Amino acid sequence: MNNKIIIIISCFIISNCSDKGSNQARLSGVILPEYNSFTVVADCSLAKGNSLIDLESFLSSQAISKGNTETSVSVLFPDNSTSVNTFLIYIKGSSEVGAGNRINNIYIDGLESISSCSYEQPSKSLNLFTNPLNLSQSEDYSITEILNCSYNDGYSYGSFVIAVDRLIQKMEVFKSKYEIDYIELSDGKSFLWVNRFNNSFYKSELPELWLKNPEESSEIQNEFKDNAVCNNATVYKEFSL
Repeated sequence: MNNKIIIIISCFIISNCSDKGSNQARLSGVILPEYNSFTVVADCSLAKGNSLIDLESFLSSQAISKGNTETSVSVLFPDNSTSVNTFLIYIKGSSEVGAGNRINNIYIDGLESISSCSYEQPSKSLNLFTNPLNLSQSEDYSITEILNCSYNDGYSYGSFVIAVDRLIQKMEVFKSKYEIDYIELSDGKSFLWVNRFNNSFYKSELPELWLKNPEESSEIQNEFKDNAVCNNATVYKEFSL
């Protein structure tokens, strides 16, 4: 069931939604993540003597197309970087085995000869939001922001998605690509928060959007800070393969 529907129904049953703090505490205890995918994020650095041309040649080869068709693969380069020698390989699959096999196959098929990569076993993940209005839009790459977050004491996924719902409602009105991926980390208390935008929307429309509504923007940010501490935010150019 959609989390938004759960929130609405629960408020109706409790019948006293004006008591925000009390109700959110009750709701957060029953809202659990409905994981539907597994994600691997490999952190890679080009090996000495190799260049982006070598990487591009490998990514264009037939080797990367092998493997489970139920997985998606993309490569992410740091945005606004003049010299790129680090990148991410982002793999999402419908099963843990499929996602794990895909990154292993890519590495063995030739990635290991031009770069060194570190990655863990596939993590449980889910897509919290995909703007349905983005289907007709196509750009060469997306702007993707990845934040490493951990929950504050007394907060959890349940309280977090209640805060996220307000952001989603705001983004739904814009005819642009916007996606949110949530990736649980191994300690169970930390997660990766992944924002994915159209390049043009991120650079031209989004800053103006937040500046036009400073009070609402501040409230949304504060709700996030109440729930979790996020750091190491990095912005990438993401290319789907």
